Amino acid sequence: MEFANRGMYGIEVVGAIFLAHFLRLNTSLTTFNFRLNHVEKDGAKALAQSLLGNAQTVLQTVNTMGPTKMKPGIDFGHFKTGHLTTVDLSKRGLDDDDFVFLEEWLRRYDCVTDLNLSWNFMSRDGIRKLTRHIKESKVLTKLNCVGLPVTLEGSALLARAVVENHTLRQVALPLGHCHDTTERQQMIQQFGMGLASHPTLHSFACTRTPNLEYANLNDARENKIKDKAFPPERSGGWPRTQMAVFMWFISALKPDLERLTLGGNGKPKVEYPKEVCQGANPDLIPATLGVLHDAGHRLQQVSIALPLGYASRSMELMRVLTVCGSMRSLKLLGFASASMKESQLPPEWNSFGSAPRWLFEDRLQRKRTHWQALHGLLAALPHLEQFNDLALGGSSMRESPELTCLLLMQCLEGIATDLADGVGGSEALLKANLQADADVDAFCDVLRILSPGSQSVSASATRAAIAAPDSAGRSAFNRVVSGNTARSTGSTKGWRATPTFPLCAVGPAALLLLRRDPRRSRGSATGPSRLARSALTERDTVKMDGFPDELFYLVPRIGVYHVDDHFRAQLTELYRLLLPKGGNLLDLCSQHDSHLPPEVDYTLTVHGMNQLELLANSRASERFTRNFNEDPSLSNLPSNSFDAVLMTVSIQYMQRPVELLKEAARVLKPGGQLIVSFSNRMFFTKAIEIWRAQRNMKGLVNLVLGYVRDAGFEQVRAANGVTLQAPQLLPGTAGFRRPHGATAENRLPPGVGRIGSV
Repeated sequence: MEFANRGMYGIEVVGAIFLAHFLRLNTSLTTFNFRLNHVEKDGAKALAQSLLGNAQTVLQTVNTMGPTKMKPGIDFGHFKTGHLTTVDLSKRGLDDDDFVFLEEWLRRYDCVTDLNLSWNFMSRDGIRKLTRHIKESKVLTKLNCVGLPVTLEGSALLARAVVENHTLRQVALPLGHCHDTTERQQMIQQFGMGLASHPTLHSFACTRTPNLEYANLNDARENKIKDKAFPPERSGGWPRTQMAVFMWFISALKPDLERLTLGGNGKPKVEYPKEVCQGANPDLIPATLGVLHDAGHRLQQVSIALPLGYASRSMELMRVLTVCGSMRSLKLLGFASASMKESQLPPEWNSFGSAPRWLFEDRLQRKRTHWQALHGLLAALPHLEQFNDLALGGSSMRESPELTCLLLMQCLEGIATDLADGVGGSEALLKANLQADADVDAFCDVLRILSPGSQSVSASATRAAIAAPDSAGRSAFNRVVSGNTARSTGSTKGWRATPTFPLCAVGPAALLLLRRDPRRSRGSATGPSRLARSALTERDTVKMDGFPDELFYLVPRIGVYHVDDHFRAQLTELYRLLLPKGGNLLDLCSQHDSHLPPEVDYTLTVHGMNQLELLANSRASERFTRNFNEDPSLSNLPSNSFDAVLMTVSIQYMQRPVELLKEAARVLKPGGQLIVSFSNRMFFTKAIEIWRAQRNMKGLVNLVLGYVRDAGFEQVRAANGVTLQAPQLLPGTAGFRRPHGATAENRLPPGVGRIGSV
């Protein structure tokens, strides 16, 4: 019996209830389809109860829940025998009406131990019914319902149901993003602490991707955390929500932890950790506070990377750190960039210590709260031996001018300092690395607290603004010194000077060395043109449309071109110039047209998401489908088998681009080419967040350049145009990159023009 709606209206609620009366007497119905009929909760419940009340029913399949060639599905007749222990309905397009119907059967027989409902469309009534089943089931041991489009309320209901269940051993929930909002953080905290009291649960996961990485709870319960360190091994792929839940779980159990690391690592004495802090995420700070407060009594080493400009909980973090009385080493990367409010300072943290008060009446006025918070924290941790890799020494050493100077430098953005002992009794060396945005005036003022005496100090600074002879930074140094003379040994571009200064304010006969680090020069491999994207964060790869990609590409778009005629003409010309005639080609994320020159024969293998579109591609000899966001491998293709790999206007949708491009490199022959083309057009809801965040084509180009470089390609170039008349280009290149300041006429190979500028 099929009531699948093909018109404007279905049987709706009243029709479903009316039909239910007849189903109580039916003895022949085996297949039942009421999808798209708007039967709603009451109608679906009436249909299910009528069939459950019919002892003679022979029902086997309902809607899309039946067995298929690829998936087992459900035979409803097995409910009665109790043999239905595993239900896998992942990616079946189930909506609320479907699960309301199914939940009545699950509740009546309660025989299913393994339930997989991931990546369906249940959101409201279906979630409430699922919550009831989780609470009431006496046999359910494994549950997977990630990928459901639930709201914060739905996530909270599911989390609470799991905590109240007493049989689950493994669970994966859709908890959403780990945003630092009060309601979401409360939900995450309650779930994490509830897991600590669950009698049977040993692993859990929560993610928006099909590749689940479960967190093992037993090690923490048994106080057997490896190396007594957090985060645990093999947790790098966990989404932030899962990590936050696990941190609250740790906080409730209070295991013996000795090391805690949040965010990347850095060397704050060598270089200000700006790049590390740019990748830090504030959403895990609340859970970190919980771990420090409840399980920090045994911590020996703590390293936390604060996001640049972080404000909401920075002072709270400083206060909580005072609980860690056994701590020996503390790193607060990005401490100087955090926002500290004077109104949040504890009353006992109002001291300036050995720092002169006049410093904070001038250029360091805005860093006054930073210094008071740092001084108060260090005073509360007398056993602390290192802060940001600086050796603190005993209580008398902490008040020395040298250490006070170094600690004050920790309050200044863009500055890294270290004080090294002189060799053979020679003068000590104050090494300073100043980034482009460093406050040189404040740096010079801090240097003034080093009193003249028997100890001499030398400084080595790296900053272009200081190196330029007429810069404001140079003038700031001149205000600190007297009798300055300089000897320039190079041009202003790579200026290197060794000016001799009798720095009376710094020490007698001191020497100031100014050097520009050649590794930071423009155009170098480590300069701004190098943009690595191999470590995309979870937030970078988020899509506005979180539903499975297979549903989006379900309808074929034969005849639809995603770029204009001019773009396609240039792309075809580029292929005509670069692709070897008769070559073996692989076109990734293809459709009905691969844009190849019509007069040249190739052996073409195409990949896509819709088989009908690929069948419409008459140039292709081999075809296959795969969702690269779930499995970015080309395991069905042999290595060293293709002359070129093409990807046209699809890179913006890849959530694991570097992994995919590494596979492309594997299947390419030595010297083969990868050609990636794109424009600023996209399906906005399907493009990843970092792509949508780029403001211009230059940002998109830098992003893709980072992808292909991290995938291991050489001779990477970018081009933004192709003329229709071009001689032979360089062989074996993976693309074309325009050098800084170059033009197509004098720097690029002949024929390169404006591709990608649509």
